[in-house]
Amino acid sequence: MFFKRPQHLRFEYIPRYYKPEKDEELKRKERIKRQLKFQRIGISERRKKSLIWWFIIVGLIFYVYLVLSGLI
Repeated sequence: MFFKRPQHLRFEYIPRYYKPEKDEELKRKERIKRQLKFQRIGISERRKKSLIWWFIIVGLIFYVYLVLSGLI
């Protein structure tokens, strides 16, 4: 009686116009971007692994050379 009773909050929401064609287009573009991103990541990973293998092979050849020449 003496206190003000709390009321629920009122929001002024104005709905926007929805275009299903545009939504589908945006989803398609995002899917294409994700696929291209994964392709780029795959290529860089292959290059990185290839480089590591080259270092391992060169290191082993150098080690075998040192063993055969009698330095180790």
